[in-house]
Amino acid sequence: QSLRRELGIWKRLDHPNIVPFLGTAFGFGPHTSLISVWMCNGTLQSFLEVRGSSLTITDRFHLASFLHSVLAALHAFPMIHGDLTSNNILIDEHSRARLVDFGFASVIGDLPDGLEYLQRSTQRPGTTRWAAPERFKVDDFRPTTKSDIYSLGCIMLQVLTGRVPWSEIKDSMMVALQLLRGENPARPPSPVIEDEHWTLIEQCW
Repeated sequence: QSLRRELGIWKRLDHPNIVPFLGTAFGFGPHTSLISVWMCNGTLQSFLEVRGSSLTITDRFHLASFLHSVLAALHAFPMIHGDLTSNNILIDEHSRARLVDFGFASVIGDLPDGLEYLQRSTQRPGTTRWAAPERFKVDDFRPTTKSDIYSLGCIMLQVLTGRVPWSEIKDSMMVALQLLRGENPARPPSPVIEDEHWTLIEQCW
């Protein structure tokens, strides 16, 4: 059911900052393989690790602007991604950020008969460092547009600093405990993060 929803959502998306879905394949392991256009610069996380020292502040804001654009388009669909992290964003040959991995995604609102399977995922987040605090609640941990925006703030922090959110904490379980206590990532001692940048990030939280 999860794979069916992911395929049903991904094939309906057409945006310059979403990795195009090409089809499926079998025989590469026990599970169905999803085929997409090749993104030669890898994930956003690896791109920042390899190229981070050569990126200007303008380059970093361009990356962030691509993500703002695609998230606004998804929410207008209306749809929730549900698992925004730097490993679910790929970088193409023009250094543009493109979103992928819709395994936690969900269409919101009324759907025609037969398309109910595209509705909301009830899975917990696949990763902790980019997740909103409400995703760890006991009673209702479903993703929302607000939890997507929280994750976007965490990605903006990573794009500007080159470090994953909560980089000072190695244990993901301890990160989850901080989130449940109402804490957000601290402002890093980075010269790249100016007051207006930090204000924008905090508005996502």
